[in-house]
Formats: sequence, C-alpha cells, structure tokens
Amino acid sequence: MRSRRSRLRPFGLALALALAACGRAATGRQVWFGPDMGSPDMIELFTQPQRWRAARQATYVFKFYEQQLLADTAADCRDCGRNIYPEMARAEAFTRLNAWGVRIGIEVGVIKSWGCAASATLPLAMEAVRRVETRRAVVTELAMDEPLLGAESCQLSLDEAARHAAVFARDARAGRPHLRVGDTEPYPYFSAPTLLTWVSTLRQNGFTPAFFHLDVDRAYAGRIGADVASDLALLRASLEGQGIPFGVIFWSDVGASDEAYFTDVMAWVETVRMAIGEPTHSIFQSWAVAPDGRLTVPANLPEADPASHTHTRLLDEGLAALRGGTRR
Repeated sequence: MRSRRSRLRPFGLALALALAACGRAATGRQVWFGPDMGSPDMIELFTQPQRWRAARQATYVFKFYEQQLLADTAADCRDCGRNIYPEMARAEAFTRLNAWGVRIGIEVGVIKSWGCAASATLPLAMEAVRRVETRRAVVTELAMDEPLLGAESCQLSLDEAARHAAVFARDARAGRPHLRVGDTEPYPYFSAPTLLTWVSTLRQNGFTPAFFHLDVDRAYAGRIGADVASDLALLRASLEGQGIPFGVIFWSDVGASDEAYFTDVMAWVETVRMAIGEPTHSIFQSWAVAPDGRLTVPANLPEADPASHTHTRLLDEGLAALRGGTRR
C-alpha cells in the first residue's frame, strides 16, 4: 500500500495546476454566476460550452449550491432536478471549470435552524468541498448563506453568531489556505448599520470576510421606504475601506417566466448602476420559483438568441449595462 503522502501527491499536483489555471488574482472586478438550483439545462453548461462563450469568459466564479454537491440521488435533493453530484461529475463539470480558468464557489450553510453551531454545519460544507476535490478540481470560494439571519432562528446574539461564523471560517481553511470564505446577508431585513456592526463583530472574533455579498429584497425595501442607493454607497465605501470587496446579487423573485425574470433583474441592474456603478462583485444568481413550484427559472442557454431570456444572456446584457455599454 502506498503511503498517505504518496497518495496525496496527485491531488497536490492537481491543486497546483488548477490554481494556475485559475491564476487571476482574487482582486478587482469579479462576475459570479449561480444558476437556479433545478434549472433544466445546467448540465449543458458544461457539455455545450460554445453556447455561452461570452458569459463563460466573463465569469470569474461559478457558484454551486451545497445541496447539489451533497445529493447522490434525486430523492436527496428534490429541488435539484438533474443537478446533483453524480450527474455533474459525469459531465466533468468541476475539471472543466478549472480548465476554463473559472473558479469554483459553493454557497454553504453556517448557522441554520437545523444547525446552530459550526460543529453541525462545517462537516457538510467540507464534504461538499471534498467531493469536488475527488474529481481533481479545486474549490476556492465559500459563500456563507446568511448566518446573521440564521442566528435569529437559533436565538443567538450577534456576538454568539459571529463566534460561530469565525470558527467555521477558521476550520474550513485549515489545510486549505487557498480557500476564501465570504459572507452573504439580506438587506433591508438588516439595516446597513446593523450589517456593518456584524462585520465589525466578525473581525473582533478574528474573521475578516474575503468578500461581502448583499441580497436585496427590493419589494420590502420599497414598502419600508429604504434609501437603497445611499445604503449601497455606504456599505461599499465602508466595507471596501476595510479591504472587503462588496458585491450585489442580481436576482428576482419574479418566476412567472424567463422573460419576466429577465426584465425585473435588468431593472435592478439599472438601479444599482445609478447608485454605485458596477459593483466590485456582480453576482448573477437565481433561486426563483416557477409557477409549478420548481426552482427552474430562468433557463441558462443559449446566450445569443434575442428571443430567449436566458440566464447567460442576462449576465451578458446586465454586465454590459453596468459598464455603460451595449451587449457584446
């Protein structure tokens, strides 16, 4: 039997090669792409790369949901459809992404009603990472899924939640110094000052997020009269003044059709552009619910058909609008 050291050597080589392929520094403008969990053509993103060439070249991080990577059968994740680990492994999704120079990110639970401590949630997150690594690919980003919100259901104080999140980040990176752990939080459910206090408390507990992504509920913001433009500017200036890249998620809860989703997100793109220009991180991600209750909106392909309101077309046109230009 080969020694443990010799058995690990092939992955060490794979890690070096994959990081070299993803060798763009993790600074400056980034585009993240996260298809809806059950989108029917997600697998085709990996088997038909020519159908999203421009969007693929623009994408810095491709984000998977943790549930997809932990599912071995459709019964393990009923919202995932075909988008489960064996199918993605069969399509060589992970190695293809690394070969294309696209980083792999995973949205992970950190504080949830079913897991109120890092000791409960970290093993699942790291199993998702390990599964990608077994395919000789590399995960470089973990996006914490709203731990401050999860703390409420667990009846944790802000400081207690920050301690759990800090432990999660520290232990996730143990032995994986290339892994960047960042945070996603909802606004205006939490006000801009509350979110800044949260980040300050994380830092007091020894964890500075590698990035901070904002999930904006525009309907709620409208109902309470939130000054979204001013808060976007405040959060960006305050966080980036601390060296934390600020990102905005471009999404919609309008799932009636791909066209309705597309139109609503483009309106949000324009709002953000007017407020702060192009964010440092632009995250085109969906968790929209279709009329039949499935997480399938919008379809991903193709990007180049003007009659199809797909997610990759949305990424292309949304990014062009943020940059003040026209679609390539």
